[in-house]
Amino acid sequence: MGSGRNLTNQSRPVYTVRGAHDTMDRSHRASSPAPLEPRPLFTLEPRYTMHANRPRLLVAARPTDRGTRLDRFLQDALEPISRKQVKRLLDAGRVRMAGRPIHRAGRLLGGMEVFEVEGIPGSAEPSSISRSRILYLDDHIVAADKPAGLRTHAVEPGDRRNLVSYLEDLLEIAPLRVVSRLDKETSGVIVLALTAAAATALTDAFSSHAIEKTYRAVVHGLPPGGSGVIEAPIGPIGRGRFGITRRGRLARTRYQVSVAGREMSVVTLFPETGRTHQLRVQMAALGTPIAGDLAYGGRRSPGVVRTLLHAESIELLHPNTGKPLSVRAPLPEDLLATIAACRGG
Repeated sequence: MGSGRNLTNQSRPVYTVRGAHDTMDRSHRASSPAPLEPRPLFTLEPRYTMHANRPRLLVAARPTDRGTRLDRFLQDALEPISRKQVKRLLDAGRVRMAGRPIHRAGRLLGGMEVFEVEGIPGSAEPSSISRSRILYLDDHIVAADKPAGLRTHAVEPGDRRNLVSYLEDLLEIAPLRVVSRLDKETSGVIVLALTAAAATALTDAFSSHAIEKTYRAVVHGLPPGGSGVIEAPIGPIGRGRFGITRRGRLARTRYQVSVAGREMSVVTLFPETGRTHQLRVQMAALGTPIAGDLAYGGRRSPGVVRTLLHAESIELLHPNTGKPLSVRAPLPEDLLATIAACRGG
């Protein structure tokens, strides 16, 4: 068990929330969130992650897909699925639009369709990453778009199923130096160092909060005020979990609701500190846990098969040149589909 009391679970935690228009802090006591019963929400697990439990996935076409054959579009969106596997899904009626099965592989897209797909074959985590996931690369650092379902680094000797190992193989550079990490189910931008000097500089920048990161999340409910700041000490509470505890380290996050749905909302998060599980713990403390985050009160509905948290951008001074550098990771398909569902509902 961790040191300090688990205020989240034991004593109705006291934390500080400041609204965007407040001039002084207000102390709020967080009661246990009421049970949420979200409507079924079908979202797309990232195109590089396939689950054996046959989830239903939502694949949204974009205007740039106009004129593309349906089977070619699905093969690209659901990689590494084969064209033959796509045809089997179509023939079996497992691809639907507006509830009706679509069978014609040669159907040309208009660029605005949304397809529900059921029974995707494949493995539970990526077996490699493509060069398209390299967002920035020079002689000192690399920024990559980490897929959800993939660990940042090895958790045991010989384990090669992680982002660092895949990047080392792809770039033929080793060792890459980890200066920050993303949770396994979190997708998005992460920066790694290629040299010891760059690693030292980045570590110092993270420690001094000189690096700005932006996250996008889908949460149950609506955070108070639509925007604000939450400050609370976060520390370990046992069994790999973290919570608000008096003996924790101060954690501070700004939040802004971008889409307010009836059961779920889309929130942009600006962490000003970098505590373990910070955003997950703080959203749960507000009574609006991140959708899919089973460890902190989130719920999974058909298609919501991971913690819907994405590291969208990072801004820093380059460790060698000192020039400003901004790197952005595009929103993955599951978040795009969920945002569209929130706007519609």
